[in-house]
Amino acid sequence: LPGESRRGPAGSGPLREEPPVPRDEAIWLDGRVPNGYWDQPAHRRRYLRWLGQQLGVQRRQDWYQITTDDFKKNAGGGLLHHWSDSAVRAVQDIYRDYDWKEWMFQTAPRRFWHDLRNHRLFMEWLEKRLGIREPSDWYRVSNRDFRAHGGGAFLLHYDSTVSAAIMSYLPDYDWKEWMFEKTPKGFWDRRKNRRRYL
Repeated sequence: LPGESRRGPAGSGPLREEPPVPRDEAIWLDGRVPNGYWDQPAHRRRYLRWLGQQLGVQRRQDWYQITTDDFKKNAGGGLLHHWSDSAVRAVQDIYRDYDWKEWMFQTAPRRFWHDLRNHRLFMEWLEKRLGIREPSDWYRVSNRDFRAHGGGAFLLHYDSTVSAAIMSYLPDYDWKEWMFEKTPKGFWDRRKNRRRYL
């Protein structure tokens, strides 16, 4: 399942039954909360529990559908600033017992893909998801595979070229670009590539 738990199968199953947040404790519905209210971790967690109830969250994976609009439409816009306006960071902060995969959310955190370490994390995860055992197994991977596993935005960093992303991940392998589903744009325009192929 997306976002495997560090603590085994229990983390990927239904959420433990939590009592509904009573209306009188949902003070954010009455307007502006007291100064410093959101500084308390218990208050932030209470809001996320309540929001989950409003959105019908039943499993940890359901949180992957969360967006900033969900906060704004449910009196949580001010609280969102606590997490630099990132719904992803909010969920990660409140539910730290789960091994979240940022790329599985509707939108990855801002600048997430600018960090090359996250490129490797994604590729290692995708490798396992697709059952890749040998470098040559990557030849059968397509843009569709990346998009289906939350890597559409990731591929933009490689001009949407699957071979470029894969070759960057495993630079020491003797790749043959023509073995991929598609060769990079302009690949055959270069004499040295035509010569390599022949």
